[in-house]
Parts: sequence; structure tokens; C-alpha cells
Amino acid sequence: MSSPPADPYLPQTATEAAEDRWHDVDRNVRRMDEQFDASFHAWLRNEANVWVSAGYLQRLAAEYPAERTARALAWLADGWSVHSTAALARVVTLRW
Repeated sequence: MSSPPADPYLPQTATEAAEDRWHDVDRNVRRMDEQFDASFHAWLRNEANVWVSAGYLQRLAAEYPAERTARALAWLADGWSVHSTAALARVVTLRW
């Protein structure tokens, strides 16, 4: 009897589970979509939602190390216009 295929969104090793799972923002957001039957990925990546996303991320940024916040911002703004990227960075870092 063969084992079921590995879930590509789940960590494959104990080391990955313990240390690296937060690095892949895209994988984690897609996993949330599956888990909650939602469309977080499409909504977050939509540049038209920059002001709402920035407001939420401003609050979250205070709870996480700068490295994690920077990785999330880079993922989110990838492919966005300079104007939207600057607006996102400005709002998220407003209280730093």
C-alpha cells in the first residue's frame, strides 16, 4: 500500500517545520486559503486593496520581528507600482 502524496504546503522535515515555515509567505497564504476556504491570496495581492492591507499590516508589524515584516512586505508589493509600494511602506512603518 502506498502512502498518500506529501502536501506541498506543509513542512517536509522537522527542521523546516521548526525554522523555515514562515519564510515562504506565498505558501502560507495559499495554505490559509485552503484551510479556511477563502481567497486571502487574491485579495492581499490585489494592489487596489493597498490601504486596507497597510492598515492591518501596521498593527501586525508591531508583533513580529523586522525580518518577518520585511519579507511579508516584499512578497505583498512584488509587481506593484512604485506609488502603491511606497504607500504600503509608509503606512506600515508610520509608528516605528
